[in-house]
Amino acid sequence: MRIYYFLLFILLASSVEAQMDTIHLSDVIVSDSRLKNQSKTQQVLILNDSVITKNSNSLTDLLNLNSSIYFKENGVGMVSSPSFRGTTAQQTSVLWNGISINSRFLGQSDFNSGTGINYDEIAIKPGGGSVIYGSGAIGGSVHLNNNLKFRKGLGVDLLAKYGSFNTLGLAGKFSNSNDRLSYNLSYARNSSDNDFEIESKNYINRNGQFWNNTFDGSLGYKLDARNQFSLFLQAYQDERHFAIVEEYATKTKYENQNFRGLLTWENRWNRLNSNFKLAFLNEDFKFYDRLEDDPTSHGKLNSLIGKYDGTFRVNNQLNTSFLAEYTIDRAKGDGNGIVNPQRNTLNLALLMSHQLLDKLYYEAGIRTEFTEDYESPLLYSFGVNYSPIKFYEAKFNISKNYRVPSFNDLYWEPGGNLDLKAENSLQFELGQNFTWKKNTLGVNLYYNDISDMIRWVPMNGFVWSPMNTDEVISKGVEVFTHLQKSFANHHLQLNANYSYTISRNKATEKQLSYVPYHKANVALTHAYKDFSWFLQGMYVGEVFSTTDESEMFKIDKYQVWNAGVNYEFGSNYRINLGFKVNNLFNYYYQPLLYRPMPMRNYGLQLKINL
Repeated sequence: MRIYYFLLFILLASSVEAQMDTIHLSDVIVSDSRLKNQSKTQQVLILNDSVITKNSNSLTDLLNLNSSIYFKENGVGMVSSPSFRGTTAQQTSVLWNGISINSRFLGQSDFNSGTGINYDEIAIKPGGGSVIYGSGAIGGSVHLNNNLKFRKGLGVDLLAKYGSFNTLGLAGKFSNSNDRLSYNLSYARNSSDNDFEIESKNYINRNGQFWNNTFDGSLGYKLDARNQFSLFLQAYQDERHFAIVEEYATKTKYENQNFRGLLTWENRWNRLNSNFKLAFLNEDFKFYDRLEDDPTSHGKLNSLIGKYDGTFRVNNQLNTSFLAEYTIDRAKGDGNGIVNPQRNTLNLALLMSHQLLDKLYYEAGIRTEFTEDYESPLLYSFGVNYSPIKFYEAKFNISKNYRVPSFNDLYWEPGGNLDLKAENSLQFELGQNFTWKKNTLGVNLYYNDISDMIRWVPMNGFVWSPMNTDEVISKGVEVFTHLQKSFANHHLQLNANYSYTISRNKATEKQLSYVPYHKANVALTHAYKDFSWFLQGMYVGEVFSTTDESEMFKIDKYQVWNAGVNYEFGSNYRINLGFKVNNLFNYYYQPLLYRPMPMRNYGLQLKINL
């Protein structure tokens, strides 16, 4: 029956008379065009270059201080897991240039395994997105994009940072482009001894050192007025020692290597815009439970992804799209029970967007997936954007979403569970935006009903195992604002986010672990001629670390503030000197039980744009 609907749609679309149009390719290759074209009924937060530079140490720092996502961070540079709208880390989808890069082993992405400075654009999209992005897009999605620009000539950007605990950051980007060709090369390195001390707690962060390297390359070429090609490459390598809680505890570490390659071809023919993608993803990890020994757990995974995204413009108001994606996953493990798992997945989706009236727009989609060992439900989404007056718009969206178990969920020894079912989610959300001049105030209300949620729970002794727990209801409100004002040579800007989240097991009526009721952040920037300063703060309410809301293991609420100053000068090239104080008021806080973060510390930055 599902195939029948797909064939019927294609026949109807092909029966519409084609028309020859003048084609002009844009001056920018947008790597994730679907984010731009199918997101008008949900909120999307896009972080610009200046915000990324202020928080370039890690993606965790960047998103923690500029979005409503909560992070369960095992310490500076350690494993960092997001909670988006009260969901788990596996229910947040991370996409690199439109391709899902959540680990097939873990089912999630580690937000301390990369920095924002490697990307031209970072977008945060709350809410369900499985119709477009597939498994895992339940709580929301994070988009890491490299966009190629033409007719910009030669550009060189250099960045050097040094701070407390021998923390070093280096980055460089070289770009060049003309009318037809555009290419970028970049490199970033971060390292730290991470040996901070908290005297009041008699604590020293031992065995917390880490380093990582990221190489990026992209190439775009316009063959003619109808065809353009692009190539994106990324290589990542890190080594992280896991900080020990007690002085004489056994020291461990983790090594990780990733490689990503993506080739795209965009073709425009009459009213049909086709985008072909071919991607290769490689994961390789090693875990050492004793530093002096060989790795005790090792895993490799190769993924090959072929994707077609075609949009047919019926007229100026109506677009229809067909998406097809085939993924081949092959893994191999040693010392962890993951011997030789494999998975083949076929996804098919139909989308439609329609500007019905000047003030009324809607979009809809359905998706079906064929996965070995799992039967996916028919997914759907429907959204409306209504703008009755110039400064106000209302958004409504409903979506059916899901997630299949990861390889670790199924095969990890000890604890893997081959009887797991896929997670399902039905989500409603209502958003309202008020916009005047360059200022915005937005409010989101959402309700998410998640069934068969997979959570690792203790079984006996020290063995944990994933189980399909009872139904979970996640609901809440998000408020965000962007205000700016310019006068004379002064420019003021304020960004703020607040979220109230209830995420409870329906059977026990208990809040899920590591989901705060309250989270807020604010950033204030003032620029005067070549001088600027900023103040950013974050508040996180109390968090339960156990599923029974035990007061004994509750994490206290905390707040952290950072401040910095920058001075920029130069004519033919620009030099920016910056100084930053992290944890300005020297608060003691821990986002994860027994994993405290540094007290007040400092950083220097030098940025050169040639």
